[in-house]
Amino acid sequence: MSSYENYEKTERMVFSHNREILFNVLQELGVTSVTVVYEGSGDSGGIEDFSILPEGISPEKEIIVWNAVWGNDVPEEKRLNIKEVIENASMVIVAFDHGGWENNEGGGGEVTWDVATRAISVEHYDYVVERDYSRSLY
Repeated sequence: MSSYENYEKTERMVFSHNREILFNVLQELGVTSVTVVYEGSGDSGGIEDFSILPEGISPEKEIIVWNAVWGNDVPEEKRLNIKEVIENASMVIVAFDHGGWENNEGGGGEVTWDVATRAISVEHYDYVVERDYSRSLY
């Protein structure tokens, strides 16, 4: 298995572990949903907006989660606030299906965490340059 495949395997394990922790903490806080909006192009991109419902709940509580480290099959423990963990996890799952989304013309979308159903949905779009070509010979 290549180094990248090992890292991706560890990253998926870390995501599954952190997902359960996050949903439990969000439920305890009374959160119903969290939305992360991301966008980018030209080889850079990131999070544009973060919202939590109901409004007024602070995502600053710190929790201990796992973190994947390149070259190490064993994740490390890390203390981060809920917002950082959700943003990181959201970008990880976008990369699972849309790796490189920020390159060239780019793309974006929304990641929505539904606490009641414990489901995470990713709505993604890619920007595309289209070329129409025709040739006529008379």
